[in-house]
Amino acid sequence: MLKLLYCYYKDLIIINISVSLCVALIAFATTFNIAISSLVFSNCFISGGYIISVFYYEIAKNNQYYFFYNRGLSKLSLYILSFLFNLTIGGLFILIFNLCKIYLK
Repeated sequence: MLKLLYCYYKDLIIINISVSLCVALIAFATTFNIAISSLVFSNCFISGGYIISVFYYEIAKNNQYYFFYNRGLSKLSLYILSFLFNLTIGGLFILIFNLCKIYLK
């Protein structure tokens, strides 16, 4: 089951990171503050980037859901498990950025 979730999540994370980086670069260009842009990146990674990547997967690879469904994973379980995994990784990003901010002072 984890291999199936990894198959699904690796398609999502590429889009999620690219969207989050674009939003963080826009935040850095407007504020010139790396602390704010790192916070924007991690928050966008958890929320907005995930929603956009799921939306892209829904539009571009809609037939892939049959593959997962035939192996016992419904759409809802894919959404929930990948969001929890995304939340964990986003929490680690926040923790790492806060630790870097402490050591850079």
